[in-house]
Amino acid sequence: MKRQQAEWVRIDQADLVRINEAVGFIRVNNTGSVLAQMLPDLTAEEQAAVGMHCRFAHTAVLVFPPTLTELREDLRACGLAVGEITPSLVVRDRLSRRYGRPRRSLEVGILRAPVPGRDGQPCEVEIFALAVPPGAGLDDIVAGERANAQEAHVAVEASTADHVVLSGLRSMFTDRGRMSSDGGGYNGHEDATMLYFCDANRPRQLHRRLELVTEGHRPGILAAHRSQSKQPAHRLLQLMTGAWATQAIAVAAELKLADHLAGNVGATTQRLARLTDTDHDSLRWLLRYLATLGIVEASGHTFELTDMGQLLRTDTDHSLHPLALLYGGSFYESFGQLIHSVRSGQESFKRLFVCLERTISTTSPSALTSPSCSTAPWPPARRCSATWSRTSTSPPRGS
Repeated sequence: MKRQQAEWVRIDQADLVRINEAVGFIRVNNTGSVLAQMLPDLTAEEQAAVGMHCRFAHTAVLVFPPTLTELREDLRACGLAVGEITPSLVVRDRLSRRYGRPRRSLEVGILRAPVPGRDGQPCEVEIFALAVPPGAGLDDIVAGERANAQEAHVAVEASTADHVVLSGLRSMFTDRGRMSSDGGGYNGHEDATMLYFCDANRPRQLHRRLELVTEGHRPGILAAHRSQSKQPAHRLLQLMTGAWATQAIAVAAELKLADHLAGNVGATTQRLARLTDTDHDSLRWLLRYLATLGIVEASGHTFELTDMGQLLRTDTDHSLHPLALLYGGSFYESFGQLIHSVRSGQESFKRLFVCLERTISTTSPSALTSPSCSTAPWPPARRCSATWSRTSTSPPRGS
């Protein structure tokens, strides 16, 4: 970009550095050199074969201007012939999931400018822009993305939409190229399907993510790619922390948070804390975690129920509120005894709650209410015992 003009534009210096890096990368590369850098584990013959079916298309960065219109004006002043702003649905949705923000609260656009590659090959710099007006409360997204650059990438465009070719390219990138699937999506505004690949261990941020672009909507290959997008360690961590989600949902049900949110639209977290008789900071933490689970959506300093969160209301049809209490209560406690079931073959639920019932029946009421009593869980045990006797249903052996 024109350095003499870049000094007075309103673009943040950190964003200018990223844009200049992306433009500079395009000018010194072509399809062959990009494949050599992004897929170094492929042999020269394999890189040549991949190059027969795709071409270097663009580099992309994410920046954070106060407004998208202001950014377009400044980029043009810097010598980039950017076109019209188009919405970025894929990046918006990724940011929404990553930071637990409602999609409608994030204005993300794409600005593109032609930049010739090495040997004059036509390419583009693709600038994703999240509008961050003053006081928008998006500082955590700005800090996180500037530190990790999770949307920066280099893109190649497939020369054909043939399913066999696309599947072969995807397999080559992951199997031989040792990159991991990193999600993707379809942008209806551009009628294009994007598949992302990543290698988080690479030192240069721009080399960590590769995008494969193809025209049209390709739901089959997109679904297959998304199903492989969770890295094994990340997926295992999700499974190991499943208890956190169970308890968070159960606590929300115990507090009847869904009822309070539905009946007090726009209520601040301070008001919700008063309504639920909870500590404000702790409740706000719980709500933010529930947002990452898709139970609520954050909007500034307030939260609202998602379609899934509506199912935790006590007054809605097909409410799952009772099951949330059950799964976070007696079922949760009985699964804590799973090791006993595996070793002995006996039901952990029966072992846990029958023992508690015996304790209750042989202990005086005054002892049960004593602070030193070690049978604090007895009320849910008694309730569950009554429930199971009414339904004549017992939980699975493992539970």
